[in-house]
Amino acid sequence: MRHELRGGVLPAATRARIALAVAEDRGDPYSIAQHAKTARTAGLGLDEISRARSWSSADPREEALLTFLKALFEVDGRPAHHLLEEAREVDWSDEEILEAVAQVALNEFQSLMANAAALPQDQSDPSVLPSAAAA
Repeated sequence: MRHELRGGVLPAATRARIALAVAEDRGDPYSIAQHAKTARTAGLGLDEISRARSWSSADPREEALLTFLKALFEVDGRPAHHLLEEAREVDWSDEEILEAVAQVALNEFQSLMANAAALPQDQSDPSVLPSAAAA
């Protein structure tokens, strides 16, 4: 079964949690604001958005995936294998886990670009964005 790159298999709320965690770790206020709006649209409440910013969730299934991803994000080399197994034990498929890893990488790149461009947290006023970002 093939999946479109845009949609993937991960729920929107999971993708939002990952994006928030990466942006927070990278100190990227622009992406944090953007992903918080996306997370609200995906149905996450304020408490869950706050938890996601520290790689956590009240949902045990989401928590297991985020714990694995946090270890992957923070360690030089491979994270502890038991963290991958714990994510699998709560029914994350290998395809979902691989997509989650890709989401970490994509969001890290976005934060790198946003920080390099010094994009402001307030995105509602296009006049505060650098010309390349406003286009």
